[in-house]
Parts: sequence; C-alpha cells; structure tokens
Amino acid sequence: MRDEGMADDLLCIGEDGTGDKLCFRIVDTAIDGKISLWYHETGEIEELATNLKELFVSLLYSNE
Repeated sequence: MRDEGMADDLLCIGEDGTGDKLCFRIVDTAIDGKISLWYHETGEIEELATNLKELFVSLLYSNE
C-alpha cells in the first residue's frame, strides 16, 4: 500500500491515526526491517525503530 507522494522504497504497514504511515523501507528489493514514519503533509521520513520488536517495546513503555 502506498499513498500518493510516498517514495517507492517505502512499504506501508499501518497508520498512526493522523494520516501518517508506519512503513518498512525496501533496500535492494528486500525489506530492511527498520520501522519509519512517513509524514503525509511534508513527505518527511523519521526512523522510529530498528525492528518491529523495538517499536512495540518503546510503545509499551512510553506511557510509564
């Protein structure tokens, strides 16, 4: 799944509820495993975690 304006090297795996997309990056035709957030208004990309487990752990403990 890809939104208009989203780079070809991003694979959307979810949304954060504001229109911004959680994505994997594709490097040399393979998914690199890092989780990035693509901002739909600016097109900027922010790396959130080095893998899915790290993302879940950071979200789990972000409310403490």
